[in-house]
Amino acid sequence: MAVEAEVDLYDSDILKIEQVIKVLNRRVWTRQDHGAFIREAKDRFHAIGLEVDVLMLPMDDQHGWDPKITIMRRVEQRHEFDPEKMAWEVQRDVLGIDEPGTVSMGKNGLIVVKDPKKVF
Repeated sequence: MAVEAEVDLYDSDILKIEQVIKVLNRRVWTRQDHGAFIREAKDRFHAIGLEVDVLMLPMDDQHGWDPKITIMRRVEQRHEFDPEKMAWEVQRDVLGIDEPGTVSMGKNGLIVVKDPKKVF
């Protein structure tokens, strides 16, 4: 199952998405009805505040389907990505990757610098 995002995500969003994907991974192999799987995926992502598009792509062996989920936008349209919130989450290691870093604003937006001595 492939997941990509058209919006900026917070680390806390990633944790919620991982939980949804765990459930959907179990469901995709038991669902014969693609429409039901797509509705369930959209409902589960909507519950965590994200709107998605779901495509069912044939697998290489032609014996199954592989969902491709694209996160299109947040349910709350007025929401703007907050770089300060992202910085707070990265600095507090919300994802639990045990590699706390520093956060700097770069030319392309928010970047994470593991070693504060190395600045891009």
